[in-house]
Amino acid sequence: MSLYSQSLFHLLSSLDDLPTGKDVYIISDEQYEQLRLSEIDRELKLLQKRANSYRKSADLIDEEIKDIQKQAGIPTRPDITAEEHS
Repeated sequence: MSLYSQSLFHLLSSLDDLPTGKDVYIISDEQYEQLRLSEIDRELKLLQKRANSYRKSADLIDEEIKDIQKQAGIPTRPDITAEEHS
């Protein structure tokens, strides 16, 4: 049967059969807590990895600043730490 010979209602009702990613799973409270803790652990590891990457980039930039200052004969300033800005 062609699409043109079907009613609009039939077309709309058949869309309900398409997967929409709205599946519902029922799990126990204990399983939910384990899943939640696992997700938290994964997110924390990702954020720690990102923070370490930023620190490494900042250290490389600091070294480059010192090299440029040394080449230009500019006295280097003492390192400024994050605690001094807080």
